[in-house]
Amino acid sequence: MALKKRKILGHLIGGLVANGLIILFFANGPTIKKWSAEMRTRHLVQDLDANRNSGPPVSEDAMKVSLKNGAKQIGDATMKNNVSTIIAMTYPPMVKLAGGSPKYESITRDALKAMQAKGIKIDAYNVSGVRQIVEENGKHFAIVDTSLSLTSPGGMLTTSGYLLGISTDGGRSWTYLDGNGVKDEKLRARVLPDLPRSLVLPANG
Repeated sequence: MALKKRKILGHLIGGLVANGLIILFFANGPTIKKWSAEMRTRHLVQDLDANRNSGPPVSEDAMKVSLKNGAKQIGDATMKNNVSTIIAMTYPPMVKLAGGSPKYESITRDALKAMQAKGIKIDAYNVSGVRQIVEENGKHFAIVDTSLSLTSPGGMLTTSGYLLGISTDGGRSWTYLDGNGVKDEKLRARVLPDLPRSLVLPANG
């Protein structure tokens, strides 16, 4: 049975301020097209697993450094409207769900333009630390705490959130999803069917 169309939630920028209210990035954005059988999540996960690299184990401290550096790169790219970097660091199944890199790039550019048109400016994107790292079935999942300082016509606001980091190569490299996308249960079931139950998702996505 074909899956119903769903709106894409924000999954790289947590909250934005418009007229003094927090709005979710992409909350009113374009819809994604129906999946074909070939686009089912199990195939996306298999593609990632096939690219898993071998090598000496990575220490947890090294993983934390890598996670924070990657999250900072996303923050810098967001503030500079560097869409190509944002896409490169997004968890691949989410990009495929949106219709592939060109479609995802178009959606991201439109969202950033809409933010600017509303007079919303990101003043700072901060990465405060890594809360949890969990390994299961050869994948690593981690929570990276973040915060945004924003200015809009309605005033200034600092809002906290998190990025979910996913590694398929033993913690050597990471791609990310924002907590706003992760907290949607139906979206999470499609993109992250293998998310460990032991990973505690923060409430402030």
